[in-house]
Amino acid sequence: MDINKTPAQELNSYCEELPIINGVLYPDGNYDDMFIFTDKNQKRAVYHSNTRLQFPFSDNTVYSSIIIQSEIICNDLNCKAVCGEGSYGGDGFVMLESLTTGKMLWLVSFDNSNPFMSIQHYENTFIVTNNCNEKWHFDISDMDNIKISIN
Repeated sequence: MDINKTPAQELNSYCEELPIINGVLYPDGNYDDMFIFTDKNQKRAVYHSNTRLQFPFSDNTVYSSIIIQSEIICNDLNCKAVCGEGSYGGDGFVMLESLTTGKMLWLVSFDNSNPFMSIQHYENTFIVTNNCNEKWHFDISDMDNIKISIN
């Protein structure tokens, strides 16, 4: 690892494991903490804690092995988006990386989202579908506003 970069700056789609987080991780190591709420009708929503933290990368950081299930190239945004699952069974992730540098632009991961199996791109939004057929909408201009819908 390059000692002049944060561990987050080193992440890319060729990684074999990712830190277990619930929220959005940025290249500078900043992290937006989020959680998934399920109401009495089993409808799920993502809530932002309004807390931006410096992710505590350390020797105690827990990582999950990953499997990439889908990826797309978005030449108009100069990026590649990948999605997949972690080794703990219920976790899913989406990572956007620069086509120019190959480095992560952001990583969204949840330990209870269920694995993300496919990804699509529409304008500024990435839509990923998990193995429960929920569609997760990630607006790259507003990462605090993640929406979940059912097919």
